[in-house]
Parts: sequence; structure tokens; C-alpha cells
Amino acid sequence: DLKQSQLLYGLGNKDNALDLLYTALGNLEAAPPVDSTMRQLYIGGIEEMSVPYIKELINMGQFEKAYTLSLKLLEYDPNNYYGLLYSINLANHLGHTDVFEKYTAQAYEHYPYESIFILKQASVYNNKGEHQQAIDMLLPKMHQYSGNTEYVSAYVASSELLAQQQAQVDKYDEAIATLDEALKYSPGNKSLLYNKGLVYEYKQQYDSAYQYQKYYEP
Repeated sequence: DLKQSQLLYGLGNKDNALDLLYTALGNLEAAPPVDSTMRQLYIGGIEEMSVPYIKELINMGQFEKAYTLSLKLLEYDPNNYYGLLYSINLANHLGHTDVFEKYTAQAYEHYPYESIFILKQASVYNNKGEHQQAIDMLLPKMHQYSGNTEYVSAYVASSELLAQQQAQVDKYDEAIATLDEALKYSPGNKSLLYNKGLVYEYKQQYDSAYQYQKYYEP
């Protein structure tokens, strides 16, 4: 089955090649005890074929088909790195929020040191309005990987959202403290300074508001 699928794949018949491997894997699992070595060979073959094929489909704009293939890979190999990565990205792109959140949480739990999944989990928290949780998760990573601009950008964005959330319920001093904390990691950040000016405006401290809002660039 492996050799035949590889031949089909090499001839460009990628769907049939994968179908052949999935059928063989299904038959193997249907007759326990399962040969773990053979199962791993099938899984390896499926991953080897699926990953470049999914990437090819994405480049062609066939997002739904790529999404289906990435989910199928996870059915048999739930913690497959690329299966999770593509499923998360495609679910987000296609608007499948529940799937995006489910597999982001799974990926973050299984690969807690992978920056891509940390950043995705932060975005999940922010989408749900749980900005403090995003900040609490990102802060130790920033200390551990000092100089990582992606973590800093995510932390700044989460801080701005939290400050806006705090300001909406009249917690102006807390909002300013949140922005000041973010400014320690991104000094002179114009967006943070502008948001700080907005909070001062809400407090009706217009002189201070002007001092920070003047950094705004349309």
C-alpha cells in the first residue's frame, strides 16, 4: 500500500494516493491488536504526502479542500504539528471560530514553547475579551525570549485592548497603568501613547490628553 500510494502520488494522483493510505490505516485499526510500527509507517506516509499537498492547495486558493485534508490528518494523528498549524490557520481564515479555538488550545497544550501557538492562543483570549489572560501568558515569554518582536507586538496589542476595556468601565487609572507597563517594553510606541492620551481625554484632563495624542499619525 505504501509503495502503491507513493507511485500514485508521484504520478500526480494525490487524492487517490491519500485515500489508499487512509483506507489501509482504517483497515489496520479495525483489526486489533494494531501493529504500532505499521501504523506509524502509514501515519508518516500520510503526513509526508498531506503537508506539501495542503500547502499547494492553499497556494491555489483551494482553502476548503486544504482545510478538509488538514482535519483528516488530525483524526488519525491528533497532535500532528502541521495538521494543527494548517487546521488553525485555515479555520481562522474560513471563519470557523469554534474549530480555531479548539485546535489552538490543543496546540498550545501540546507545544507550549512554540511561539506560533502561543501567539494564536493570545489572539483567542483577545477575541473573547480575556485580555488580561493574554497578557499574563505573554509576559513570561517576553522575559524568557527577550527581544522577540512578535511577543512584544502581541503584548502591546493585548495591553491596548485591556486599557480600552478598563476605560469603558471608568477604570482610568488602571488603564493608564496598563499602558505604562506596555511602554516599558515598547518605549515611544505611538499607538500606546495615543491610547494613553485618549484615556486622559476620558478623564477630562485635556492638557495631558494633548501631550500624548499629538503623537497620532493618520
